[in-house]
This record gives sequence, C-alpha cells and structure tokens, in this order.
Amino acid sequence: MRIYSINKTYKPFTDKVSLNYLQSKGITYTSKILTSDILLSSSTNSKIFKIFKILFFWKKFLVYTNEPREDYSFNNFEKKNLIIMNVYSGNVFFNNLHFLGSYHYNFTNNLGIPFNKNQIQNKTSNYQKEKNCAAIFGYKNPNQSTLFKNNEDISLNAYRQNLAIFLNSKGKCDIIGGGWPNTIEVIEESGFESGGQTWWDRKISLLKDYKFNICIENTAYPYYCTEKLWHAIASGCLPIYYGKNTAIYDTFNDNSFIDASTFNTFEELYTFLNEMSESEYSERFENCKKIMLKSLLNKQHANKMEILDRFILNMKKLTN
Repeated sequence: MRIYSINKTYKPFTDKVSLNYLQSKGITYTSKILTSDILLSSSTNSKIFKIFKILFFWKKFLVYTNEPREDYSFNNFEKKNLIIMNVYSGNVFFNNLHFLGSYHYNFTNNLGIPFNKNQIQNKTSNYQKEKNCAAIFGYKNPNQSTLFKNNEDISLNAYRQNLAIFLNSKGKCDIIGGGWPNTIEVIEESGFESGGQTWWDRKISLLKDYKFNICIENTAYPYYCTEKLWHAIASGCLPIYYGKNTAIYDTFNDNSFIDASTFNTFEELYTFLNEMSESEYSERFENCKKIMLKSLLNKQHANKMEILDRFILNMKKLTN
C-alpha cells in the first residue's frame, strides 16, 4: 500500500521506528500520486485538500491530524472514499499519555521529558523559588481563535492569555512567547515560536526557575493532553491546568495540579496561589511527580504501536 501526502511539509509517522513498522505491514510513502493507493492530508478544511478531492475524485483519502485546529470535523468521520482521523474522532487520542516522552506519532522524539526519575526537578526548595509563575505560549487574536462544538466554545486560547495577563498585572507572572501585543511586557520570544528545532530544551530551562506554570491547552477536549503539563512537572513547577471538558482526571487526582476551571474568577485563583502553604505546595507537587513517574512506566510497557495500528486499520478500511 502506497501513501502520497498532499501536504508537502506534512508526513506523520516518518521517524525510523514508525517507517519500519509501516513497512513491515506493507505500507510505504511514495512521491508518485497516480500510482498511490491513498492520498493523505492533515485537514478537510484546507484549500489544497478541496482541490485534490475534485481533481482526483476517484482516489481514496485519509485525513490524519492530532491538532484540534487543523481539522474540525465533529462527526461523519467515514464517508465514501474518505476517512477522517482527528482529535474528535476518538481514534487519535484515547489516553492522556500521547505526548509523555514522545511527540505522539514520533517515538524517537521525547520532547525533552526525562524517563529517569532522578532527572525530574524535585527539590524541597521549589516553593522557595524567587520567580513565581511562567506563561510560555504564543498570543492568538481572541476574535480568531474561537472553536465551537455543540454551541460551546472549546477554545482555551483567550482564557489562558487573559489569565496570564491578569497574573502579570499582579506582578506574579512572566510572559514568554511570540505575537503578544506591545502593551504586554514579554521576557523573550522563546519556545516553539522562535522556530528552534529543540524549543523544548529552552522551555524546560526557563521553567526550572519558576514555582508555577500556566500550562493550559489551546483546546479542551477529552484526552487532548499535550507536553505542556508534563513539561511543567519535569521542570519542578506546580502546573496550573484546565480540567473541565477533558479526561485529565483519568490520570491525575484532585490534590495534584491546580485546576483553573474550578475557580469562579481569576481573583479567586490568584488568592489561592498567593495563600498556598509550603506543605500544600509540596504535597501537590509530590503527587504530580508520582503520577508522572507511574504514567511514564505505563507508557513504556504499553504497546506504542497502538497509534500506528489505528492508522493502518483505517487505511485498510479504505482500500478493502
């Protein structure tokens, strides 16, 4: 079976481990569109997909993406000559560990997350760190970052930006990332926004100086849990996450990360952070660390190829 990617810069499962596994199942990438069996795309929304769907109407199409903003088909995932695998289809994300020590479908990239427990920052002085909170993400125009499903905005971009700005106004949060308005003081344009190949190394290096980290996802959806939460814990930060409409409590318990969604106002959250005792901070971080170590162990013993198996299964559905 031969796959042709219509997005030239998008080829999932092209790390050595994945390619070897695909090849063992008789599947390879090809540069010849006419002799390909399946055309692969990251989105049904893109102009190039719509053009290819018209020009090559007789071909089989598989859409695969792990980014909720790339393809926002919410139902009808299997159509004639088309199968959609996205965040909402239930067969791309099915646990909270996809970005724990790997880049979801690239098993050779650990995103800087250590598998050795001694590498996880766990000093009793975490609470005594001079720097309070870090927000490391790029700014998105709130009017252009909404994402509605069943008449509910599941986007968290505006929420996390507003939280960072609020805590920054209180002198409690440093903002790091690209695209922020000139009225907001930014420490540096770091991380993914800088275009660096190992942005996670710089991110983790920065986080090690902070007590808390706003690590809220860009979208709230079950099992869409990226490296953000894990990076915070690995760096010795107590995470400020957003648990509502996710499945994060399948993995974490109440007395671990700080769930921003449980507070009615930013002021309430600010007061909670400000008044947190050292003993509660330490207990919460210890819980986070134990959960992360247990999750790392679970992922190491799990079948890493399960993601690929689902990818392969849907290709076979198309061609049978």
